[in-house]
Amino acid sequence: MKSVTAEITSGTISEGLQIQLQAGAYSGTEGSNPGIPAGNLILTNIPQVLISNIGTCNTGIGVNVGHQLTYTLSISDYNSVKSSSSTINVLFTIIQ
Repeated sequence: MKSVTAEITSGTISEGLQIQLQAGAYSGTEGSNPGIPAGNLILTNIPQVLISNIGTCNTGIGVNVGHQLTYTLSISDYNSVKSSSSTINVLFTIIQ
């Protein structure tokens, strides 16, 4: 079975903040095993499994087909938050 991992590959998140990523349940008509979402992840520079037990990489064709991804920015430490701007890059990898 295949899985999809997610990790931050460049950039930094401002101190006191965290970015969470969640893959929703599969939506579509693909007959194979489209995988199981892992739940809510706090993104770091270490690869984490986002979707596991994927039987095929084909999630179907069309709008709103597949696993919808939701990013959430939250405050982890109010005392550490400072006004700033940053850019991060998230890498998704399909592994067996």
